[in-house]
Amino acid sequence: MNRTTICRLPLVALAALVGIGRAAATDDMVLFSDSFADVNGYLISQTGGRISKQGESATRQLLPFMGLSPKADGKLTIAALEDATTIGFDGQPGVLAISLVSLPKAATYCGFAYLGGVTRDRTLLLPELVADPTLDNLKRITLRYRFKAVNPFDASASGATFAFRLEPMVPSSYASRLAFSGIQATDDWQLWEGTLDQALNVENFLKLVSADKPSGFKLIWAQAGPIANYQPGDTLLIDDIEFVRARR
Repeated sequence: MNRTTICRLPLVALAALVGIGRAAATDDMVLFSDSFADVNGYLISQTGGRISKQGESATRQLLPFMGLSPKADGKLTIAALEDATTIGFDGQPGVLAISLVSLPKAATYCGFAYLGGVTRDRTLLLPELVADPTLDNLKRITLRYRFKAVNPFDASASGATFAFRLEPMVPSSYASRLAFSGIQATDDWQLWEGTLDQALNVENFLKLVSADKPSGFKLIWAQAGPIANYQPGDTLLIDDIEFVRARR
């Protein structure tokens, strides 16, 4: 359902490949992009359902969310950081870092929503999709981003699996999600890339977008399977998000 490419080449070679790829895609229209080059250290976290904010003013709209379990036996703390110091896939500082900081023995669900920038001109609006909610349009729109796993508590950690989806900004957003296959993050930068029609739940997504004309969209990375599959400190780095549409 998608193409995941593990990148193990030297930076110079990678830059050349990226240049070739972009040259071949000059007919594509960029609908949205975010390199996280201007983030400044804003941190939002959630523990036991309570939100805390620290650091500089937010430049992105980020929201950690969770479901609490009566069998939790410990605190669940998750955090989303506008990381201004970590070097991204593009060789420049600035990534989105989402972390499972502390884990209980049980948790129903948890994850992170990304809505783009805090200003309207950088919000994940995708008006081209709202104006034409058809299968043909989904086939023309490609989403891609880079991702990598780190763990500050255990440098030898191999990474973690995350569920991944696109949801419209409406009350019934989960029911109308575009659900993509999960990602397995490792300590190498990888590429996720696919057209929107490759997701599950396409019919419900198109029906709701057509009827409700959502004001925007959100990308979500979430817990996949039992919380026991993770370890404290598991962090997913995200860089270079891009939606492009092929011209007719």
